[in-house]
Amino acid sequence: MTDTENGDCKLTKEVGRFVKSHIIPKSLTRPNISGNKFIEKKVTNRGPFYGKASDSWYDPNIVTQKGEDILAYLDTLAIEELRGLGLVWSSHLFKANSAKQLNSLRLVKFKDPN
Repeated sequence: MTDTENGDCKLTKEVGRFVKSHIIPKSLTRPNISGNKFIEKKVTNRGPFYGKASDSWYDPNIVTQKGEDILAYLDTLAIEELRGLGLVWSSHLFKANSAKQLNSLRLVKFKDPN
C-alpha cells in the first residue's frame, strides 16, 4: 500500500485514505546536524533494502488524516510537557550556551515532576 490508498484507520476504525504517520514524533527525532539523514530498513515485495529518512520513521498504512490529527494533538501536549521539564533536546534549558569558558561547567536544574 502507498499513502494514497484507502484502508481502515487503526485509531478511528473509519475507512479513508491513509497518510504518513510518524511512529515517533518528528520533533523528537531530528538529526542533530542539519542535512544528516537516518538510515531505515524498508521491506518491499522485491525484498528488504535500506533507505534514508530526513526526520523520523513513519508508517503510511496506519491512520487516515483524522487519526493523524488526533495523534498530532496528543503528541503536541506531551512534547510541551517534556520540554517544560527539560527532558527533550528542544527544551529551552538545552538551547542556552552550556558554558562561558571552555573548562567551566553549567548545571541545569530540572523541575521535580511530583
